[in-house]
Amino acid sequence: MSNARRLVIVVAALALAIAAFFVFRPEDTTQRDDPVRTEAPRNGGTERGPADAGGGTPGDDDSTDERPPAESAFEEIRIADGEPVGKARTVSVESGGTVRLAFRSDAAGEVHIHGYDRYVDVKAGGTVRTRFPAELEGIFEVEDHGSGALLAKLRVEP
Repeated sequence: MSNARRLVIVVAALALAIAAFFVFRPEDTTQRDDPVRTEAPRNGGTERGPADAGGGTPGDDDSTDERPPAESAFEEIRIADGEPVGKARTVSVESGGTVRLAFRSDAAGEVHIHGYDRYVDVKAGGTVRTRFPAELEGIFEVEDHGSGALLAKLRVEP
């Protein structure tokens, strides 16, 4: 068998293996957010996240948003010792709109937005923002995965 023929067989087998991987791989049913991470500005400037540095997904950061402030504001949920600061509140969003949540915590952890099955990694001392389409209607718990504490309820209304 010639070297050229062996090369063709190896390339064909490799292409078949790659195609089989994409066809038969299991689906991941959970969604990890790629949130905009910000820290308190040290020089009195505005907060900046990875999207501002060219490393984020376009549209992740509202810093250049030209919509009225009421439409583009993030609902901030503050976390101390794994518990919400104050009491857990209800954040209401209209179905078809955009859920905009910001989490500020004194410790690193993970926040789970039930129903949407979204997870947000929170860094100690910083603010993490996430936004996603409000496609599912109902009331969904937002919890601190480390402590299990209810941080808020997300209400998506028709």
